[in-house]
Amino acid sequence: MTTLATPGPARPAEPDFSSDEPVRLVRVCAHLLPEEVITGRRLTRLKGQLAKGFAGLLALLVLAYAWSWWQTKSSRDDLSSAQNRTVSLQNQVRSFGPLVIAQGEQARIGQNLRTVMADDIQWRNLLETVKSEALGGLKIGSVTGTVSGAAATSSAGAAGLSVLNQTGLVAVGTLRIIGYAPDSKTVAALVDRLAVTKGFASPVPISVSGTKGGVKFEIDLLLTSDALGGRFTAVPSANTPVTGTTPAQGGH
Repeated sequence: MTTLATPGPARPAEPDFSSDEPVRLVRVCAHLLPEEVITGRRLTRLKGQLAKGFAGLLALLVLAYAWSWWQTKSSRDDLSSAQNRTVSLQNQVRSFGPLVIAQGEQARIGQNLRTVMADDIQWRNLLETVKSEALGGLKIGSVTGTVSGAAATSSAGAAGLSVLNQTGLVAVGTLRIIGYAPDSKTVAALVDRLAVTKGFASPVPISVSGTKGGVKFEIDLLLTSDALGGRFTAVPSANTPVTGTTPAQGGH
């Protein structure tokens, strides 16, 4: 009996690597993780980013609140300090209340005096002015003055002096000077000096009597508005400042 051999399955043909063509590498990518894991990882990253953003926002809010609190506290401290200073000053003002009242009364009285004494004349300064012009052996015996009024404007002498007034200033009174001089020329020189003295106008010698050894004279003149200015007026006196006392006698 003859036995025949049965051929087995055919083997696949082996690749021929003897070709000169380059070998190509194919990159195969595949997501092998389940979808639930991938989604969980994405959610974890998102939560981390949200936590960081929330922490940054919270830090900004805390800083803003701290800055606002500090500014408010500083403003309140300044307000409290200002209020304390105000109270202190008010207490000081109250302690000086009598002085403030006295100063107010003084100002009111001074204003009233300035109104009442607007036409006041500083007679002491006026006498010093007359005395300063007594040169060359002149001696002033008496000085009599009259301020504006009926006596100063209604008399014939005052009217005559007003006609001679070339200063352009208003006459506010009259003055009579009585004294002694070596001669009549000295009296004439005194009249010339009084004619250019501020506050005086129209000096006229009324009488000159005596011998060559000495004469007695009387001079009348006008007082102008330049002579005004008492202690209580706003405008200072236009006459010569007081430098001493005078033995002359005067009246007003």
